[in-house]
Formats: sequence, C-alpha cells, structure tokens
Amino acid sequence: MFGIPVGIEGHYPTKHDIWLLSTWAEYRVMLESGVHYALDLSHLHIVATGSGYVEWNLLRELLASPKCLEVHVSANDGSADQHHALDVNAVPWWWPLLAYVHANTVIFSEGRQTIASPMIPMFA
Repeated sequence: MFGIPVGIEGHYPTKHDIWLLSTWAEYRVMLESGVHYALDLSHLHIVATGSGYVEWNLLRELLASPKCLEVHVSANDGSADQHHALDVNAVPWWWPLLAYVHANTVIFSEGRQTIASPMIPMFA
C-alpha cells in the first residue's frame, strides 16, 4: 500500500493486557507469520522481567531475520518503557545479541541521551 515495508512493533505485558504483542509466545507468532517488524530490546527486557525468563533462541531468530526492519535500544528497570540512556557501567543483558542483527536492519537508540550520559560505544 505504501510502497515500502511497514513493521509491527511488539510491546510488553501490562496490568490490563492492552498490547497485541506482549509475551514470548506472541513474539514467536509474529516471527512465524512472515510480517515485517521493529524489535525494541527495552520492551523485551520488560517481557523477560515479567515472565522471569528469556527466550534466547527466539531472540536470536528475531534479530537475524530479514523481516526485522529496525532494532530499538534504550534502558529501563524492567517495569515500564522509560527510554533511559544506555550506560557503559550497566550493560544490558541483551547487548551481546546485537551480534545477530541482520545486516540490513537499522539499529537506533530511543534513550534520552545527554552530553553527560556515558553511552555504551556501539562499535568498540
């Protein structure tokens, strides 16, 4: 319709279950459906915190898929989407998984960076 791929962005569990994509099982369905998507790793930190576990293989598959158009990164405390800046002194658990990101996928930060924020160097 738009002449370009448009991606679905998954979210995370909430008290009233307001998001369509908010569990590991729902992310699996999204991957298997063949749709394009944006993957927000800070949202998946909330999913992992809420569920008490990480679907490592699913995450690697999601990141490596050519259907993944964007990967969003920022930090949060696991309870809500807070868009904190990434901090070199608090590397998130998902950071090593960035090695699996498909070559055509765009990675960008949604963190509220300031001059005083010591960001994790993207390509150290």
